[in-house]
Parts: sequence; structure tokens; C-alpha cells
Amino acid sequence: MAVSNTPPSARLTLHEQAALARAPRKPQQQWWNIPAKYEAAKRIKGEVLESYPGRNDAGDAMRHAELSRRMATEIDPVTSTLAGLFHEIDNSIPEKYVQAMPPGPLRRHARENWWGPNDAERDMDLHNNREGLRAAREGRAVNPANLRLAPAPTPTPPLLGPSRYERQR
Repeated sequence: MAVSNTPPSARLTLHEQAALARAPRKPQQQWWNIPAKYEAAKRIKGEVLESYPGRNDAGDAMRHAELSRRMATEIDPVTSTLAGLFHEIDNSIPEKYVQAMPPGPLRRHARENWWGPNDAERDMDLHNNREGLRAAREGRAVNPANLRLAPAPTPTPPLLGPSRYERQR
């Protein structure tokens, strides 16, 4: 077997060289590298949490948007979207209520479909996550004017609204 003095990159076709040039360089940007994505997300979350304290205020809004923007930029938009969505779903399940239920289909249904009492907070957080994703896609900083700074008032659920007899009057 003859030893070649040409570098390995020179032995690649132009198509292979172009594919290598497009490939993500950082491990957390490789679609299959879930552990690297998880570690990068934890690191970003720690950095952003220190910068923006608060709950249901401007700090909370900016934290959600900036976390979403940085994860979309440094990892990828799909990971950022899923992490934000799963975080809100996980926060909405009141574990003590679900654990108190007897095992079976009702408990499974509650765990899968419960959005909890904080719908307005969840909607605010998801709105701010979307603003962070838009900022990442457009390559800009988060615009505080586009953030939702407080939960919107929750409309009266239909079951607690006026009865059909009251509406007919």
C-alpha cells in the first residue's frame, strides 16, 4: 500500500468538501448529539437566570425571550422551541394532584392533558419564547417592545359563564 503525501481534504470530491463546509462545527449543533445539546442548554440557562430575575414581570419576559434566542442561536431553533414548550407543560402539571390520583387511565389523562391554573402565565411565557425565536431568526437582539410583560387577564371559562337561560333573557 502506497502512502500518499497529499492531505486528506485534497482527496475529497468537490461535493464532499462542500458538505463538510456546511456541517455544524460545534457538537451541540449536530442534530444527533443530544447530550451536547442538553449540556449547552443547561449552561445557557444558568447564564440567563443570573441576568434576569423576577416572575411575571419585565425580568421574566426578558429571561424567556433571551433564553429562547440564545438556545436557537447557539444550539438550534428546534431544540429551543421544544425546550420552551416542554418547560411550560412540565410547570403546568401539579404533581401533587396527579400523584394523589389512583393509578390508571384517569391519572394518565390528567398527566397528559392538564394545563393547570396558570394558563395566562403559560401563554405569556410562550409568547416571549416566540419573540426570542424571531430575534434569533432575524439575527437581532430581543426587542423589549415586543414582549408581553404581564399575564393577560383570563377570560371566563364557558362552564362558569352565564347559563343558556340567562342568555335567552
